[in-house]
Amino acid sequence: MLSPPHAKPWISIGGIIIFLLLLYGYGISRACTRVQHPVVQLLASSLNPSANYRAAAVKHYPLWGSANTLIYVTPGSAEPPGITRADMPLSATAMILSQCGPVQLRWSDARTLHIICDHCSRTLQEASRHMDAIGPVRILYEGFPRRSAETQTIAVENRKGTWKAMLIQTAVKNDSVADQAVVTVQKKDHQLVPQDVFALRKSGPLRLRWVDDYTLAITCKQCGRSLHDAMEKADNLGPVRILYENFPP
Repeated sequence: MLSPPHAKPWISIGGIIIFLLLLYGYGISRACTRVQHPVVQLLASSLNPSANYRAAAVKHYPLWGSANTLIYVTPGSAEPPGITRADMPLSATAMILSQCGPVQLRWSDARTLHIICDHCSRTLQEASRHMDAIGPVRILYEGFPRRSAETQTIAVENRKGTWKAMLIQTAVKNDSVADQAVVTVQKKDHQLVPQDVFALRKSGPLRLRWVDDYTLAITCKQCGRSLHDAMEKADNLGPVRILYENFPP
């Protein structure tokens, strides 16, 4: 039996709706796939004297939770391609430490790697993994504190909500002087790694303030340190200008 003539438009409209729903679902799936990959920043890389093993320090910024610092040891002289947690096996991972500050990598010989805490503010006991050796490479840990430092994070967004600045201060408990203060700036509509614009050791209180949507002021509130003491000091990050206020000479 032939279908009534008026049924054909409904069949066409129904097919179009199903096609659009499938297309929408595919787009959502692709978007989720892109977002769920962690953001990774290579912090340091060091080749041993024999050029047959490389150590790399990377920071993973997951979609949720705290950032992790990982130390990889891999055979060969080339940089590990696309360093992510999925790409690198656990057998190549010497250390995993959450909310860790700077670390240094140093080879004392072809088979001895030193992982040095550079005001990293975390104890070695807090590491979810720290190996004494990876293959033939012996791992030594230096400078890690006996007590963990507390971390205080203050985030400030500009009026448009397009840029975010963060002040991250670490200090031993009940100590008013931060062992390290770091200011990062990040554009919010991109999955980008926050970029350090200012770093200062043994600092008192600092304050962040957006003067306008593209000007960030970092103010010393009796911080007791001059700008000459800064480990890092940027005047701008892309279109964002950085101002420094009330720092002593």
